[in-house]
Amino acid sequence: MLALAIIIFILQIRLLSSDGGIGEWVSLQSKLDDLQTEIEALEKRNALLKKEVTALQSSPKAIETLARQKLGMIAEDEVFIKVIELPSQPVKPVIEQPVDSPLKAPGSLEQVD
Repeated sequence: MLALAIIIFILQIRLLSSDGGIGEWVSLQSKLDDLQTEIEALEKRNALLKKEVTALQSSPKAIETLARQKLGMIAEDEVFIKVIELPSQPVKPVIEQPVDSPLKAPGSLEQVD
């Protein structure tokens, strides 16, 4: 009876700690879940791409829209105006000099009274 208990104990230790044991099974199950999530996302993307391909094959309007959005194309009778927004920069304060004092040239070493 003691021998049977020892064999069961050894098998349980091997099941928990060796390759192919419970630890590896849990790790593989986690990887499987991650891969299934990724597959679902890719299947959704493929469905959207199929819809886009079908639209492009059947509708000239879809081709025109795609050309305008992604390639920046315009028709012959249109004018393209590009508005460039400058990044906002903090306004630097203007240093005021008294009206009576003469202005110095930048980099000038002369002393002003």
